[in-house]
Amino acid sequence: MKSCMKFIPALMLVAVTFGAHAQSDSALKSKIIARPVKTKKPTSQVGLELVYKTYTSSYYNFNSHTYSSNTYTKPFVRINGAKPVALDKKGEMLRKYYTKCPLAMAQLDEFRDKNKKASRLFWGGFGAAGVMTIGGLVLSTKVPEDKSTATFFASFGVGVGTMLAGGIASWILHRRADEHLRSSVDVYNRSCYIPPKPDSTQIASTSSSFATEGKVKASPQKNYVDTVLYELVRNEPAHSNLFGISVHPVVVDAYKPNLSISGGVGVFYTYRSAFGVSLNTQIGYLENMDGIHGSDKPSYESYGVPVKNRASKRLELQTKFTLHSWTKEIKYPMHISYSREGEMSGSVPGTMVRAITGRLGFIHDLKKIEGNGMMPLETSKTPYVLHMDDGTDQELGRTGLKNSTVLLQSEVITAGIALSTFRDMKINLKDEQYRGKRDLKAQTDLFIDVMYAPSMKYEDLLYSYHVYQANQMYEILPVTSSFSRTGARVGYQSMSMGKFFGTKYIIELGLRPGPTLPNSANAYFQLTYGVIFGGRQNNF
Repeated sequence: MKSCMKFIPALMLVAVTFGAHAQSDSALKSKIIARPVKTKKPTSQVGLELVYKTYTSSYYNFNSHTYSSNTYTKPFVRINGAKPVALDKKGEMLRKYYTKCPLAMAQLDEFRDKNKKASRLFWGGFGAAGVMTIGGLVLSTKVPEDKSTATFFASFGVGVGTMLAGGIASWILHRRADEHLRSSVDVYNRSCYIPPKPDSTQIASTSSSFATEGKVKASPQKNYVDTVLYELVRNEPAHSNLFGISVHPVVVDAYKPNLSISGGVGVFYTYRSAFGVSLNTQIGYLENMDGIHGSDKPSYESYGVPVKNRASKRLELQTKFTLHSWTKEIKYPMHISYSREGEMSGSVPGTMVRAITGRLGFIHDLKKIEGNGMMPLETSKTPYVLHMDDGTDQELGRTGLKNSTVLLQSEVITAGIALSTFRDMKINLKDEQYRGKRDLKAQTDLFIDVMYAPSMKYEDLLYSYHVYQANQMYEILPVTSSFSRTGARVGYQSMSMGKFFGTKYIIELGLRPGPTLPNSANAYFQLTYGVIFGGRQNNF
């Protein structure tokens, strides 16, 4: 009994100890649940704002021979309200501001990682397409001939599908990466930025919209447009007194009887946007690009070439005069500067003049015509008779007339109407970053002309006969083939100048006066590119 009594205090002590421990655990658990989560106080006084600029780039498509444009946006960062600066592709510029803001740094890491993955998918798709295409070519040589085409196109189709899938996945990842970039700036401004006192209420009221159900939500994309201060010096499109010299290094003439490239020079003058005159001359330096030149034809064939073999030449005098005009408010695309992304230009409000103009012109044209088997040349001269040694006579046929080369000289009168525009503006930049004057002078004409050739003449032909067991024989032949004296054209001309320098484009499409050819073979397309040097005459 005494021994039992000895154990009672010990048991009571153990029970008290267990009870104390249980009470202590319950109180501790309750205290942890009620404790608020500690967050770091904002530590930076550098405010960041992510904005986007829109760029439009143009490039030449060699397959379709057209110019195309691509519009894209690029992120910029505005620091403490200053002018935005371009952000690099990996966003490394932001890391020095995120060193004490781990949540923003995590979003920036996601931006970098997703961009890397997007690039791998994009180029991987191209690589897979190339491998599948080459593999299809190899496999098509290993299978029976009746299955080779199907094998190649099957492999090629898989490659194209892989490339498209990689491109789509890359586009999606790039968009998600951009969301992480915007989120990083939002998190930084909400958690790590100490705003100035006047703006503290505004920051507090907008920061709550960035978090939803514990997830970071990116703010909408903000677009930014640079503002440059300027002073208007001149906007007088009704007094566009332009003058200058134009140099045309390339004039492409797609004409079936003679596909050629020419070059030339010209002069132009416009008086008060009411009357204009231009004189252009050109000479061919690469002709008959899709056929055989007379000098390259084999000696065993009969053919004809011009007696005076000369390059094609053209002299055109063109005038225009205003019939009716009116003004219109537009935005002038004034050049500001050049940057890594391309030309920077701004929109300046001003007036332009539109006019209905009449057109009168004269063309002196010396065109080399290559027969190439489609030109039915005729001559009034009797066939050549060869007297043989045995006393007999042999009439030589002119079987090569249709393949001969002939020069056609034409005097053409043109008359038509055009929708013309006149632009003229000069500004003086007053900005802290950009200084100096910017000048824009431009004229365009959308025209339609009819053409008539009162005078047309073929030059004499030196015809070559191939005679068996005899030397080559030649004969001068007058060409009496018929003409097509009428024609028409539609086109567009643009001249644009800065201070002293500019460019000129002319596009023409139509039917020109020429030899009588089947199936509208006198149709042509002509493209002219030129560089102009000149200026603007002051009003008087």
